[in-house]
Amino acid sequence: MSAISSTFIAQTGGDLLGTATPIEAFAAHVQAMERTLADDFASGRIGKRYNTYAHRSRMVRQEKARLEAMRQSIRIAPVF
Repeated sequence: MSAISSTFIAQTGGDLLGTATPIEAFAAHVQAMERTLADDFASGRIGKRYNTYAHRSRMVRQEKARLEAMRQSIRIAPVF
């Protein structure tokens, strides 16, 4: 499986796989990660142990950077 994780497919039921581009599906995955992090932080489920928030927020930042790189590669790709 490419950039879309099996966790994402399990969370969405695979709905986006047939109708969305890989970038749109990955964007939905990143948004779900970001939303889950915010919900967990608001509920007090993270931040109680050393580095739990730092690790997860770093993962979200890295995935957002990866998504932006994917979008940039599409913007500068030559159209034939």
